[in-house]
Amino acid sequence: METELDWLKEQLEQLAKNSREYQHRALFLGLQQLLVEQQKRKEQLQGRLDGELWSPKKWEE
Repeated sequence: METELDWLKEQLEQLAKNSREYQHRALFLGLQQLLVEQQKRKEQLQGRLDGELWSPKKWEE
């Protein structure tokens, strides 16, 4: 199943391929890279939150 993120990345890739101007192409590819980086950070923060919530050290406080 395709996620919204996958769909959006595909749309940006198509827009970049179809762009004739360098600035537009760079914008679309930059947005695609930004989405990937944001997804990584989101996953990292979720993992950190899960780790902190289940840490026995935090239970004693």
